[in-house]
Amino acid sequence: MTTMHHGDNKSLPFPTPLVEKHRPRRIEDFVGLVKPKRILEAFVKKPFDSAWFFLGPSGVGKTTLAMALGEQINAYVYQIASRTCDLEAVEHVAHICSLIPFNFTTGKPCNHNLVIVNEAEQMTPSAQNFFLSKLDATAPPPRTIFIFTANSTQGLDERFLSRCRQLDFSADSLEGELEEYLSNIYKREGGKYPINFCDIAKAAKFNVRTAINSLETELLIGTNRKGLPSGDLKILPVHTHFCKGNCKKIWKHPDPACDLPYRSVCPECGGAKTIGTERARKAWITIKKNAVKEHLEKEQKSKKKVKGA
Repeated sequence: MTTMHHGDNKSLPFPTPLVEKHRPRRIEDFVGLVKPKRILEAFVKKPFDSAWFFLGPSGVGKTTLAMALGEQINAYVYQIASRTCDLEAVEHVAHICSLIPFNFTTGKPCNHNLVIVNEAEQMTPSAQNFFLSKLDATAPPPRTIFIFTANSTQGLDERFLSRCRQLDFSADSLEGELEEYLSNIYKREGGKYPINFCDIAKAAKFNVRTAINSLETELLIGTNRKGLPSGDLKILPVHTHFCKGNCKKIWKHPDPACDLPYRSVCPECGGAKTIGTERARKAWITIKKNAVKEHLEKEQKSKKKVKGA
């Protein structure tokens, strides 16, 4: 066995990666994912022993949402990493979960055990068969919640899937909200150079993890962009508007469609405190529709005046 000596690293300042630093700690803080959030927000109020199957593409927040759920219900979280979910691993976790839920870090009891199995489609057949008995009424561990995350259901037994409550995670649900989320992170981290957050989100295919990592590289570059290839800089000039909505603030944004009439109303109006929620989304859509309608009416009036002249 080889032992590695790492030396004294106390003096080395290692900043927390943005993905971890800005990881949502509460279900309500996630962007998009309207239906999964609504279901889980109701679940945390009255949690019960159950199994859940989070299905969706990588990077949309399946594991992170599961961890946030664990924090909110005061559960001790056990994670089984991808490709390590074999019979030995699940038997070990099942044995621990048969005991009273306990946080070994804080030394205090918990309300629940939460087992997160990442990329469940990679688990071995023997592990899957073991879960069949643990997920039904015959031998479930007490006060334990299972969450399986997966990119697909390929290779999973129908009997296993039928024992889980499936929630679908879609990257499309992040469109329109991920850009605002990136903008807020950029501002909190002191970003000064105008960035096209829409391009970053689209290039990442609305993968939150990838988008935040891309944003981190932009922050590392800073404002010194001299000598960089122009093709690497998807930057747009900053436009300034005086908001005609409730907040009456000056609103700056890099947006190619700023000439559209609804851009004169900033996102802070109609739900700034609830941004990212369905209520805010509906309010923003209403603002756009009303502004476009007003714009068209003004155009028609101006045309009538021209004809009358």
